Amino acid sequence: MTGQEKRTCRICGEEKPLELFELDKRVKGGRTNRCKACKTALNDRAHQAYRDMKKRALKAGVPMEVTVSELRLLYAAHDGKCIYCGKSEDEAGCRHHIDHVTPLSRGGTNHISNLVLACASCNAAKKDKPLVSFYLNRNRDKFPEKSFSAIAYLIALTAGQPVDEVLDGLLHEHAYYVMERIDKEMAAGEKRVMAT
Repeated sequence: MTGQEKRTCRICGEEKPLELFELDKRVKGGRTNRCKACKTALNDRAHQAYRDMKKRALKAGVPMEVTVSELRLLYAAHDGKCIYCGKSEDEAGCRHHIDHVTPLSRGGTNHISNLVLACASCNAAKKDKPLVSFYLNRNRDKFPEKSFSAIAYLIALTAGQPVDEVLDGLLHEHAYYVMERIDKEMAAGEKRVMAT
């Protein structure tokens, strides 16, 4: 094989010299039909996040409504910083997570309007809490008001809704969460009374 031979990449559709394609001894001729650049792009963090989300979505029975391109934009929009506390990945010491503003367990979606970039610490602290519940129970140094506002505006922008509607929805989720917790506490109290 010479450097003159060319092949068309099955992903980008560009014709490129054969040496720009992956080596793979399992493939007839020793080169795949996917160029090295496309393989690298498939392994970027947006693709990795998409694959991870897709697995979770299948398990939870929630449709994937976000694209890899939208996830790339999410990483770029957050500039590598946690939306809640503002830490960079270097400051956090590990890769950031894609967090669901409204958790999947509470009816959230895999739509770009429900996704933010969060450090592992904030994501773990938030768990399945609605955004307002997390905000009210978090130290203001770790989740300042400007971050809460930024999330509300980001949701409004990506969902195509007025900010007031977004805030109403977030407050409704919080109220429902508080009522759920009160109901659980009352049920636990009744069980204790019945047991005595």
